[in-house]
Amino acid sequence: MFARILLFTALLIVPLAYFLSHQALTQHAPYFQGRIKTLIFLTNSSEHGLSNVHLATASAILENYPDIEVHFASFPFIEPKLERIPSFAKIKSPHAKTIVFHGLTGLKFVQAIAKEGRSFISPPGWGDIGTLAKHIQLWISPWTFEDHVHLYKELGDIIDEVDPAVIVLDRWFRDRPSSGFPFPVPLLKLPENGAMIPVEVLPPNVTCAGPIILSGPPADQQDPETATWLKKAPTLLINLGSNLAYDESRAELMAIAIAVLLSSTEYQVLWKFNKLGDFSDDFLVHLKPYLDNEGLRMPSWLVADPSSLLDTGNIVTSVHHGGSNCYHEALAAGVTEVILPLWADLYNYAALAETRGIGVWGCKDSTPNWTSECLLDAFMKGIDGCGESFLQRRAKYLGDRIKAGKKGRDVAADEIAKLAYVK
Repeated sequence: MFARILLFTALLIVPLAYFLSHQALTQHAPYFQGRIKTLIFLTNSSEHGLSNVHLATASAILENYPDIEVHFASFPFIEPKLERIPSFAKIKSPHAKTIVFHGLTGLKFVQAIAKEGRSFISPPGWGDIGTLAKHIQLWISPWTFEDHVHLYKELGDIIDEVDPAVIVLDRWFRDRPSSGFPFPVPLLKLPENGAMIPVEVLPPNVTCAGPIILSGPPADQQDPETATWLKKAPTLLINLGSNLAYDESRAELMAIAIAVLLSSTEYQVLWKFNKLGDFSDDFLVHLKPYLDNEGLRMPSWLVADPSSLLDTGNIVTSVHHGGSNCYHEALAAGVTEVILPLWADLYNYAALAETRGIGVWGCKDSTPNWTSECLLDAFMKGIDGCGESFLQRRAKYLGDRIKAGKKGRDVAADEIAKLAYVK
């Protein structure tokens, strides 16, 4: 009986979603026009994974539309990266301008969440939907009332000062966050997915850009030493994003898996590593031989942009947390992916990588927890075949298609520029 109710509900939802998608667009009030050929990017977080799309698009505007004045409002952490972008843009377009930065005060997004003592880490789907729903207000806007109002007024003052024709914002939440559902959504999952069923109509105000990747100098210009090291052997890149640090347990499990991988293959590993809290370095005992012979490197920060490292062709697999930025960088480079998702929307990209045949959802049965065995199994699947496995052939095929087309950052820049030129 319950199954029939679910099926009936799903059958009702499908035509309803189709009907709503065909409704006439609601007329909005006339836009207030700011200064033409002036725009500003606003980001609520300066972490690279949450801001690289904006940086990439800003860079493309500098290169392709040197007469447009570009402003950027965010937290101070992002300013050094903004300062590097114009110098590279001027290589391609000598008339490129600089970016005018407007620093925000107070706590950035991740700091505001940390202040509340909440952990991002949670299981997918129904396993933690109650906790996710309970704290959804925190994930949407983690600031206190006072901090929120302060930022609101600060941004309002910046907008009034700049008077832009276009304001470029985050699209923070995506469809069905944290579900981990495969693509396309199976029939039995339709009721759970609710009214967010993909429909066949693409709204006229939506432009598909493809991966929007930050353009930067080649890796050998950004970090010559690492670029030279990458040429020694096929490399596994482990980079779980700017928001994840390892506690002692995860550090130990990852170290064991890496040690077994290095002892049984001819690969090398570049592991971006940061500690969460203060704990002993005893876990490194598993890795000492490989640190000594330079089969393993463990920087706390990647000097060269990850996309530049992937473009060297020396990285065979990208191990990451499932962030959109990491996913699309590997996709555009044609590199297989091992995804270790730990919270919310990251599960969507793990499911997508598996469904598209370009990656592995690591430790899927125990997510968000790891074992050294499931980590090793995922790594081996990612590198399997020396370029001849289905995953590697599929990843290369999609990467080649993306490289053959117009770059996503240029598509985004074109659309934004159209609005900036409107009188």
